[in-house]
Amino acid sequence: MWSLVVFTLATSGAASATVTALEFSTEQLCRIGYRELQALTEPITSEGLARYKVAGTCVQTSEVTKK
Repeated sequence: MWSLVVFTLATSGAASATVTALEFSTEQLCRIGYRELQALTEPITSEGLARYKVAGTCVQTSEVTKK
């Protein structure tokens, strides 16, 4: 199994962050999800500083065992 771990960082006013994980059965599907995330989100900047940013990474969470 693979997880796409998504980090959302916001710094307008008080800084905050959230972490979300989406499960995928293969690395290929996770990477497709990552590419879609990157295509749909852009950093929001104000006065030269990033105020909102979404980042992600794929990590292997478990080995798939065949019986």
